[in-house]
Amino acid sequence: MAIAEENTREVLAMMHAATAQPPGRSAGAALADALEVILARDSRDGLGGLALLVWAEALRSPGLAAQFRDLFARLRADLATVVREQQRGDELPGGVSAEAVATVMLSVVPGCMLQLALTGPEAVSEAPRAVRALWP
Repeated sequence: MAIAEENTREVLAMMHAATAQPPGRSAGAALADALEVILARDSRDGLGGLALLVWAEALRSPGLAAQFRDLFARLRADLATVVREQQRGDELPGGVSAEAVATVMLSVVPGCMLQLALTGPEAVSEAPRAVRALWP
C-alpha cells in the first residue's frame, strides 16, 4: 500500500509540476506528458494495478481519501490556471469555467489508469497523442 501511495503521489506531483510550467505551455501537453509517465511507470512497476488498489483503500480510509482530495484540488487549481490563460488567448474555448475544463481533463488520468490496469497498455498507448490533439 505504501508503494502504491508513493507512486500515485509521484505521478500527481509530476502532473502538478507539468501544469505549473511557464506560460505558453498547453494544458494538453502537460496532461499528455503525465500520461506518458504513467505508461512508463506501469511497464516498470505495474502502476495501473497499484493505483486501483489504492483507490479502493481510499474508499475505506478517511485519511487516504483526504490525501487524494488535497492532491487533486491542487492539481485541478494548477490546470485551471493553464486553461484560463489559454481561454484568454482563444486557444481553448470560453463559455465554461476553467475549473470545469480542468476537472474533465483530470478525469482522463484515472480513466486511462483504469483501462491500463484492466485491459493492458495497448488500450491506452495512443492516449498521450490523443490528448495533445484534443487540447493542443
